[in-house]
Amino acid sequence: MLRSHSFIVSCFAVTLATLVPGSAGAEEPAQNGKPAASLTIDGVIVSDKAVEIVPDTEQITSLTLERVLPHGKKVKKDQAIAWFDTEDIDRRIDKEQADLQLAELALEEAEFVWEQFQKQQQLDRQAADRAFKAARQEFDNYNKIDREEAIASADYSLKNAQQSLENVQEELEQLQKMYDEDDLTEESEEIVLKRAKNAVEAAEHRLRLAKTRHQRTIEQTIPQRTEAARDTFDRAELTHAKTLQDLQTARKKKQIELRRQRVDLDVQKEKVQQLKEERKALTLRAPIDGLLYHGALTRGRLADKPSTLKAEDTVTAKQVLYTVVSLDNLSILAEVSEDQVPELAKGLQGQATVSVLPEESFKATVKQVDAVPVANKKFHCKLSLAVPGGKRPNHQRLVPGLSVKVKFGDEENEDDEENDGDEEKSDDDEAGEKADQQEASDEG
Repeated sequence: MLRSHSFIVSCFAVTLATLVPGSAGAEEPAQNGKPAASLTIDGVIVSDKAVEIVPDTEQITSLTLERVLPHGKKVKKDQAIAWFDTEDIDRRIDKEQADLQLAELALEEAEFVWEQFQKQQQLDRQAADRAFKAARQEFDNYNKIDREEAIASADYSLKNAQQSLENVQEELEQLQKMYDEDDLTEESEEIVLKRAKNAVEAAEHRLRLAKTRHQRTIEQTIPQRTEAARDTFDRAELTHAKTLQDLQTARKKKQIELRRQRVDLDVQKEKVQQLKEERKALTLRAPIDGLLYHGALTRGRLADKPSTLKAEDTVTAKQVLYTVVSLDNLSILAEVSEDQVPELAKGLQGQATVSVLPEESFKATVKQVDAVPVANKKFHCKLSLAVPGGKRPNHQRLVPGLSVKVKFGDEENEDDEENDGDEEKSDDDEAGEKADQQEASDEG
């Protein structure tokens, strides 16, 4: 099924809450909720909701950026964040539309040819049946009539030759008797008798020929004609069967070709429609409120090198252009060694520090440790991050992607944090609230 939108903002939510609970692989909490000794782990601040922005088009495989927003910009939900050049795509749509019209004409022609083909096949089938019927009739006529007639004719020819010889011999005998009693001259007798003898010799010759022809007809000609008639009929039968098979095969091929042509046209229509829909959505929008990061995050971390994404860059349909990270719920994701796993019990509290705020620390609490390693001797550890109330202005610098160190087992830091939690709002807190109000006013 084709997608209903040509551009789909692929939301691969990096939701760290799906980590495997640590009940199967983590140790029981350390005594009094503290590690056996001081422990420091490295991690990164992550958002509980991060969405990767991908063009995710099917028909458009290559895109040229016309405009991009800078890395780190705050965006609102449904705000436009990327624009693409459409000139080449518009030309492609025009070409695809023309190809579709030609394909529709080709299908109309194929439908007409199919109707003609069916009628022609019917005529060919009738002609094949007639030819086979004639061959069968000819074969039956020979077996039932012609063969016997040929034998009878050969017998009659032989019999006729014998009768002719007997007749001339009888005439010769009568002439000799008559001439013996008659007073004809000897010269006249010789002439008549000579002619009669010649007639007898001719009749004997014809009889010999008749016997030869009769024997050859009975022993050779008739069997040969019988075999030839059988062969002719067998060939006619094979020809008829092959003709029917060819007609059936040709019909099936035509049906398959026509069906494939119809399917191809439907696919082409869907392709053009999808291309048009993708063209309409050549502006990507933010799916949530948050910060706009260029590229993808790997386990919450940015790439080692700064992004070079800019206008006029060519990108692929499956390339991650941005990651929008929410600022509502921040936490810490750390990779710890398997030796550290037993020390990191659920509920264990520590102090988190970031390099950009060297003068401040924040309470971090272990939420869970993966039971399954993510790499060789490495496990994911998820910690909550508590930001003091009032949102001091410098706390706005706590954003996803910052490296963080979490130290456990420092009792002095823990006592300081408890005291901080009991203090009223400081001047900095009030200043932070005023700054937030001013920022909201500016955005409005």
